[in-house]
Amino acid sequence: MKLWKKVHLNWIGICGIVLSLLSLYGIILMSMEVIYDYSVNNRYEMDYITSQHREPLKDPDQPAPPDHLTFIHKNHKVELTLKPKKEVKKSIFVSNEAKESIWVGDIEIYLNGKQLDTLNNRLLVRSSIDIVGEELLSLEEDISIFLLKDHKTNQEQLMILEETSDYEVRDERNRIDDKDSNYNHLKHYKNGLEEMLKFRLWKVQSDGSYTKEEFYWQIGKRTYLQTFIIHNIGYPIGHYTQLLNGYGVLPFLICVTEVIGLVLIVFGLERRHWLD
Repeated sequence: MKLWKKVHLNWIGICGIVLSLLSLYGIILMSMEVIYDYSVNNRYEMDYITSQHREPLKDPDQPAPPDHLTFIHKNHKVELTLKPKKEVKKSIFVSNEAKESIWVGDIEIYLNGKQLDTLNNRLLVRSSIDIVGEELLSLEEDISIFLLKDHKTNQEQLMILEETSDYEVRDERNRIDDKDSNYNHLKHYKNGLEEMLKFRLWKVQSDGSYTKEEFYWQIGKRTYLQTFIIHNIGYPIGHYTQLLNGYGVLPFLICVTEVIGLVLIVFGLERRHWLD
């Protein structure tokens, strides 16, 4: 006669399996995101190139003439010509000495003297500082010029990133209603930020030649490097999932659910004995 033992899972253990399976997919995605984030941050580094020259606006009472921004790296020169067309928001004070107004205008991009691209109807900010009595134009987020360092290949490359989304500039700086996710500061994305946000990336070679890449916000439509770049210019975006970017306690709740599920599985195990 032999004594047999059999492990049986009661209803508590079954509930634990259900909880574990529900949270498992999120756990896998977050794990992949952490591995990705560690990998790209150890491999790549971005150094922004600051403007070498700004041409002030001479007469603030007249329509604003083009303003020029110049960025220089070694033998490469990137020039931006900002052409304001329409004032959207009148001047407001942003500090005791400075005020700014919001404009819509075009941006022409030149690389080593040759026109590379033109962006139409972009958000421009016209700032004035009473102490120095001059006005300057700047652009917000639409163009980033930086040097990308690849620690794996020990190489560096000049890059120009453009946000090419077809947004509309609206006077919504003091907007109180945060429920409309189509707004981002003064930019209005008619079909939503995730659907409309798109980018154009210019990779400049040492000999002055370049390549162009276009990509989108949506997950699955970007390379590792593209995700790294737009994340580092200020967009809370992930490569595999958005759970780790701007979702508050949700990742914590997913992990807690997984732990609770595993604990319930352990407590739901029962051993049954019988004789043969």
